[in-house]
This record gives sequence, structure tokens and C-alpha cells, in this order.
Amino acid sequence: MIRLSGKHREWLAGYLFVLPDAFGLALFIGLPAAMALFVSVYSFDAFGSFTFVGSAHYRRMLLDPLFWTSLRVTVVFAVILVPLLYVVGLGLALLVQQTNLYNAVMRSMLFAPQMVSLVVIGLVW
Repeated sequence: MIRLSGKHREWLAGYLFVLPDAFGLALFIGLPAAMALFVSVYSFDAFGSFTFVGSAHYRRMLLDPLFWTSLRVTVVFAVILVPLLYVVGLGLALLVQQTNLYNAVMRSMLFAPQMVSLVVIGLVW
């Protein structure tokens, strides 16, 4: 039996805790990314044969004006809408935190859709 020092036992414990997550990331993110890269440099037909085309798909994509339009829309979404949603959510959370006359009404309006769906799910089951 091998005796490990306290430092090495901590390192081993840390690696053992990280191992399942690393395996999951490799399996569910790394493998699909590698397969997508593989598929992107080949051309497939309907009968299962494939031919290597290299970067032809990427050149075609960069020359397509629809790609640039979709990229612009995605950037606008990521830069404008996502932070705006966070700010609105924070504002609603701060509004619900306040204690005033309409606090119960505001909380009911915000949380009723979630509770109604949970009640319906509970009734169905």
C-alpha cells in the first residue's frame, strides 16, 4: 500500500472530485465539437458517401450575406437584449423587496404564473 502525504491526498481528492465533471464535459461538449469540426470539412450526399472539401464550406459561409445578417442579429441580441433583461430582472427583484402597500399585489402578479403551472402539474399528477 502506498502512503501519501497530506498534500498529495488533497490533490488526489481534488482530482477525483473534478474527474466526473471533466469526463462529462469531454463527452458532451468536446466530442460533439470534434465531430462537428470533422463534419464541417466533408461533403455528404444522401447515400452516405462523403468527400473531403476542406474549407470550402467556410468560404461559402463567409461569402453569404445571410450569414452576416444573422451574425449582426446575434451580436445585437447578446450585447443589448441580454444585459437589458438582467437590469429589468434586478429592478423587479428590488421592487418586490420593498415594503409598501402594493407589495403583496406586486408579488402575486410576478409569482402567479409560476405557481399556477406548479398547481396544474400537481393536479395532473
